[in-house]
Amino acid sequence: MWRENEICYERLASEFSVSPTYAEIGSAILDRIKGQTGPHPNRSEILSSMSLLAPIIEHEKIPLSNGDIKQIVTLNTCKFTENGFDFILIFSKEDLVIDLLLYLDD
Repeated sequence: MWRENEICYERLASEFSVSPTYAEIGSAILDRIKGQTGPHPNRSEILSSMSLLAPIIEHEKIPLSNGDIKQIVTLNTCKFTENGFDFILIFSKEDLVIDLLLYLDD
């Protein structure tokens, strides 16, 4: 499985002109997603932009104490889901995106 990860990351690093690491590639993907949406995107715009890059997996929506909602979205760029990229999407009850972050949990 690790070999598949290396091949996938090498391909993505070449495409985004970055080092073949999770953080570098993930940050480049994040920049592209944000660049394809307006300054105040809604949740569906972000998900649509992500799905243009690779299949996505939406995980459970978690309500936050301030009324916003948090959701992990996996961008399944590689053969195995665990080699994809996880993003934290925080949005309001009205589906307006508050923040989109690369999930870094080393």
